[in-house]
Amino acid sequence: MHFFRLVRTGNLFILALSQLILSAIVIRPLLSTFAMDTGVSAISVFLLVSTSVLQAAGGYAINDYFDRESDRINKKRTPSYQPQTQKRIHLYLTLASLLTGSILAFRVESIALAVVFFIVPLSLWYYSSWLKRLPFVGNLLVALLTALSIVLTGLVPLLELRTLYGATIFASSIPLEVMKITLFFSLFAFSLTLVRELIKDIEDMPGDRHSGYRTLPIAVGLTTTRSIVIALLVFTIPVIFIFTQHLLPFDNLTAGIYMTVLVVVPLVVTLLRILKASEQAHYHKASVLIKASMIGGLGYSLLYNWQLAQYYPINSCLF
Repeated sequence: MHFFRLVRTGNLFILALSQLILSAIVIRPLLSTFAMDTGVSAISVFLLVSTSVLQAAGGYAINDYFDRESDRINKKRTPSYQPQTQKRIHLYLTLASLLTGSILAFRVESIALAVVFFIVPLSLWYYSSWLKRLPFVGNLLVALLTALSIVLTGLVPLLELRTLYGATIFASSIPLEVMKITLFFSLFAFSLTLVRELIKDIEDMPGDRHSGYRTLPIAVGLTTTRSIVIALLVFTIPVIFIFTQHLLPFDNLTAGIYMTVLVVVPLVVTLLRILKASEQAHYHKASVLIKASMIGGLGYSLLYNWQLAQYYPINSCLF
């Protein structure tokens, strides 16, 4: 039980589920409209999800190592493991991720992908040891890494297609179509993760201040940080509607209704809660609402798959 708490099993499950859903319900059916769905092999998807989960788990382990004092105050709990044990867990998880990542990079013949899988755990180490103590920089890095996990879900099949059909695959319209939907999900994940990270910094102000951190709410004040969070939410909402109304060749009304009810409404409620927040517990509830909105956005994959099947009546779609 201590290990599962250390590596944030719930968050890892959402990460794995996000990549699996996007691969099986969005990317593969989309590729099937070009008769290219064989470009998404189960082995590559397994290796990608395994690498992402192992690297994230290692990141959580080393983050707990550096946050021991802060967590004693913010979460009112003592660490589950001794410091050296936490470092060993981080090392083993990271080495395992480098192994699975290297195998995947070899399969799709991409040195750049191998470099990415090396940079990610290095970035997580610097985030935990240094960057998270600085205003905004650490928040931005976490949001970028979250978006990267989505981008890779669309990129890996394209790299695998390159091994089958050569570089000419990138001269077709396939990469554009795949990355267009992938970038929407990644932009959505980036924006809401950044919002959630800033809200968590507000929640953790007592322990962070005690530990000498200079997170954004400590550096510039609670009022300014709240204004930034509100601005990000106000930016995200119209982007969602712009995408669903102008970038997808589907029934825009259905997509708009779905996004309004399951994504935008929770964001609006979050915005109102932040405006009225007067204590730490209020920000925790706002953080939970952000996660609910993210799950709603992920659920759009099902609607996308159904719409894809209506627009391109092929057998390889889910519905």
